[in-house]
Amino acid sequence: MTYKPCDIVLVNFPFTDLVSSKVRPAIVITAKGEDIIILGIFSKIPEEILFVPDLTACLNSTKRKVA
Repeated sequence: MTYKPCDIVLVNFPFTDLVSSKVRPAIVITAKGEDIIILGIFSKIPEEILFVPDLTACLNSTKRKVA
């Protein structure tokens, strides 16, 4: 499947024990061939924020889809 920036995908995120996992949504930041970089979408805000991506183009896009 081909992904584009701003696509919403479902990803199997592992827990810290690396044994169990949970399916969570993520947004595609960039895609090149079969490789993609995603950013997890979570409802809990972390205590320390390392960076805030500029997702203005995604938020203003009318062509959002869930892949």
